[in-house]
Amino acid sequence: EEMRKIDSAANSSRGVGSSLLASGDVLFDKGIVVAAREKYENALLIFREIGDRKNQALSLDRIGNAYHDEGKFAQSQNAYTQALEAYRDVQWLAGISSVTGNLATVLDAFGDLKGSLKMHEEALKSFQQLGWDEAFATEIDNTAAVQQELGQLESAAESHRKAIALLKKTGYQRGEMF
Repeated sequence: EEMRKIDSAANSSRGVGSSLLASGDVLFDKGIVVAAREKYENALLIFREIGDRKNQALSLDRIGNAYHDEGKFAQSQNAYTQALEAYRDVQWLAGISSVTGNLATVLDAFGDLKGSLKMHEEALKSFQQLGWDEAFATEIDNTAAVQQELGQLESAAESHRKAIALLKKTGYQRGEMF
């Protein structure tokens, strides 16, 4: 009986946390980023309290997105790094793929091109494992941009060729995804 009460309380809290994430998403989509981040942070507190690592990862990933939109790249990097750790803990490849790409973007903003390239390459591996051709192709393009910034022009050109070929194969149009 006591265990049932504990499970019920955790499920109730999980529902509240999920609702906070969803309402944060609505605010984020409306461009009300700070309020969205506050919802995500409140959800994170709940998910930490009940030990729900997967939803902690989701919360941290969204917090990172909000900080990124606010131009607070250090906070964004911190949130993404924590999200990556949590995604790895629960072995959720889709989350790992997404957040490594996000981390790459933040590292690029800091001018850490080698770190950015490393994260893009990790995202590439994950998207390829998932079989997400459009995301894989987009990530190839992102990787090519960093290669170009690093002066790796032949590698960048080859990456762009691979992305174009894959995009043509899938019929993907820019703007359809993400």
